Amino acid sequence: MRYDSARLTGFSTNYDSKRRGSIDSTFFVLVLLLLSAGVVMVLSSSFARAYYDPGNITGGNAAYYFTRQLLFAVLGTAAMLDGMCKRLEKALGEKIKTVVATGGIAADIIKNCETDIISDPNLVLDGLKMIYDKN
Repeated sequence: MRYDSARLTGFSTNYDSKRRGSIDSTFFVLVLLLLSAGVVMVLSSSFARAYYDPGNITGGNAAYYFTRQLLFAVLGTAAMLDGMCKRLEKALGEKIKTVVATGGIAADIIKNCETDIISDPNLVLDGLKMIYDKN
C-alpha cells in the first residue's frame, strides 16, 4: 500500500524550520506529574526494603531511596533547564538576558544550574495581587 498518495485533511508538508511554536504547557505539566508520580512510587516500593536493610547500607533510613530519587530528579530538572536555555540562546543567536524561576522548589533547583537564573517564589502571587488591585 502506498502512503505517499494519501490525502490528510489539514495536513501540510510545507514546514518552516525557523518558525517555532510556543511550549506545549499540557505536555510539560504531564511530564512533571509523571516525574512526581515516579518519585512517590519509588518511596512506596522501597520503603520496607530500606527500613529492614540486612546489609545496613541505608542505615535504617526508610526514606533512603526516596531522597536519592528526589535528588536525581532535582539534578535532572536543573540539567533540563540549562539545556533549554542553551538551545534558546542558539536559536535566538544572542545571550538570554533574564531567566526567572518561580515556585517553592525553584531555589533548590537553580543552585544546580550553570545558567544564571533569578528565583522569585512569589512571582505568580504578586502578579495576581496586581491584577486584583487593578479591579
